[in-house]
Amino acid sequence: MPHEERTAFDRDPLWSSVGQVIWLLRQAEQDHRPPLRTIEVAGAMRIHHSRASELLNDLQKLHRVSAKKTGRHVRWSLGPVELRS
Repeated sequence: MPHEERTAFDRDPLWSSVGQVIWLLRQAEQDHRPPLRTIEVAGAMRIHHSRASELLNDLQKLHRVSAKKTGRHVRWSLGPVELRS
């Protein structure tokens, strides 16, 4: 990959898994939909449920997403760090 393409790739947050998760949660919020469940994030990203869970848990530790458990399901929304940006 040429240097220019690599630079553009690295700057576009939607190329990273983290960027995609944040974008999905932001879209749900902007569309006034309820916070997304882990399985919805996994389906939208076309990744395995366990990988989505891992990503979301890592982001929660960084305060970029928040989790709320209802019954057996966890719903995810933007965390304090993302709400400030």
